[in-house]
Amino acid sequence: MKYKQSLYNVWVPNYPQIGSSLVYNTLQRNLLCVPSIIEDAILKCNLSGISEKDLNILLSNNILIEEDIDEGKIFKNWLSRYSIDTQTLGLTLITTYTCNCRCVYCYEDGVRKDTQTEKTVLVMSEDKIKKLSIWTDNLVKLWQPRTLDFCFHGGEPSLFPNFVDRIAKLMSEIADKNNLNRDFSIVTNCTLMTDNFIKILKNNKINRIMTTLDGPENIHNKRRPFYSGKGTFTQTFKSIKRLVKEGFRVFLGVNIDKGNINYIPELIDLLSTSGFANLPNFSILLATVKEGPHASNPYYFKKNVFSNSGQMNAFLKLYRYALNKKIRIADPIGGGLCSFRRMSSYIIDVEGNLYKCITMAGNKEAFVGNISEPINLIMRRSAQFIYMESWQRKKKCRVCTYLPLCFGGCPQQVLLKKGTYNNILCAKSYFDRYLPEAIKIKYDSNILFPKNFNSSVDTICS
Repeated sequence: MKYKQSLYNVWVPNYPQIGSSLVYNTLQRNLLCVPSIIEDAILKCNLSGISEKDLNILLSNNILIEEDIDEGKIFKNWLSRYSIDTQTLGLTLITTYTCNCRCVYCYEDGVRKDTQTEKTVLVMSEDKIKKLSIWTDNLVKLWQPRTLDFCFHGGEPSLFPNFVDRIAKLMSEIADKNNLNRDFSIVTNCTLMTDNFIKILKNNKINRIMTTLDGPENIHNKRRPFYSGKGTFTQTFKSIKRLVKEGFRVFLGVNIDKGNINYIPELIDLLSTSGFANLPNFSILLATVKEGPHASNPYYFKKNVFSNSGQMNAFLKLYRYALNKKIRIADPIGGGLCSFRRMSSYIIDVEGNLYKCITMAGNKEAFVGNISEPINLIMRRSAQFIYMESWQRKKKCRVCTYLPLCFGGCPQQVLLKKGTYNNILCAKSYFDRYLPEAIKIKYDSNILFPKNFNSSVDTICS
């Protein structure tokens, strides 16, 4: 049998030490540490000196494949399989468009102003709640998933604790009736974490919390104040500490741009000295601020949004800094299929409207229907997004090592910058520079936190 290296391999020579190399497969998301002599043999297509044991490891990690395999077909099969996979039904409920904060980069502020939803509808009506229950139950019966992944989003969900409690119980009933695993979460600014609301979270097993700090107190308060203008840092930080202490799994989002990048190390220092180092249920997730389709403050984005180079440098610097402070981090490589490209993922707003992207809620370009409509109609519309594959028309995309990470670019950003989904935003130059360093960080993260919820590192290094 003859073998060749995968199209989707990215090599990092002489790391973690001279004489060994890292190789990451972007399709299978496998990270492997190999002796440099094996790297050299693979790159020179001289595999005769590789032992059968090591050869099997390389094959099982997709680093090597059979010579006659067409990886383009493998990728299409992978994409098709995961796009229509229904083992997990992923629903994100925009609990309300109302919020008690006034973040400078809010992507929903424009939605509120465009639709006036905030003035007319706070949360779902009784009629819509019943339809949500029926619609979800019908989807479960149709697709027979194993897991119901339900996320409370906003606006700010904690403004309406009784509503969150009711919907969570409703979804739990559906899960229990159909013998489904439950994976419930909430995206919140953590300013209203009262004893009662935390009790609601616990009772309904809403165990994953996504919240945000944008820097130390003076910086965060300028970027994410209450509507009154008062700062939110004290309440948010106090709530995060309590949630972590009480066993919730907390993902701290840090939204970065030119306005706060220089202050994030100070935030990480504060987290480290405040007891967050080495905690198994706390991690940092970096995100860059980007303009959305409903931006109500376009000047802010023109002034502060990073270039690709700026984003790359920020991510690498800050993820490395967090690791040095023993703070767990999200996977620095990321990638995978977002809700836009998954048939079984939907965003539901207070009117029961369905969208394929949380940042495009309220935008007709991402609208696929309403929970009052027949499911087959919704699925037909959804398919137009699922199989939107502009990359297939570009040869440079079809043969690109990074295709399984970018798929031709974020659909929201492609629409915003190109005016149509039927185009691409090539990120090859970005990945050429970013990915080798990100692979190093991913490796070091997995060595530092071997029981992390990131994937592990296989090895054939001595």
